[in-house]
Amino acid sequence: MRARLLLGPADAGRELTLEEYLDAARVEGYHYELIEGRLEASPEAGFPHTFLRHWLLELLSAYARARPEVIRHAYLVGRVRVPAATERPTVPEPDLIAFRDYPADRSLDQLDWRDVLPLLVGEVVSADTADKDLLRNRRLYLQVPSIREYWIVDTRE
Repeated sequence: MRARLLLGPADAGRELTLEEYLDAARVEGYHYELIEGRLEASPEAGFPHTFLRHWLLELLSAYARARPEVIRHAYLVGRVRVPAATERPTVPEPDLIAFRDYPADRSLDQLDWRDVLPLLVGEVVSADTADKDLLRNRRLYLQVPSIREYWIVDTRE
């Protein structure tokens, strides 16, 4: 049995394959993303950020119940595979993600986030995430053809 890789904030900038990133254990208290083949780590968001994420999820979930032909599922946790980034895998993890289509021929335990394409992604911007959310993610999400909307909730004054 091979040892499982443990990633923490000290590993920020480390080059990883997609498989290494997905299989690794992670030190709690941090948010991790694989961007252009390198690990990015940032402290977990505080209460205001988390509150707004849940509020947005409740709104989007209510809409999904009323209009399932538009949105079928919304989640606080999700990954977006940027298809153009095959040599240097890029997997941002937005604050909010919504899907219209799921492979209907498989059970949930057979699904993987790579099997579904997001329709909508959202980010709650705070002072320490502004560059990531307003610049980097905008550029990355534009490369994903299925994404029709990118929601940004800016909490800065």
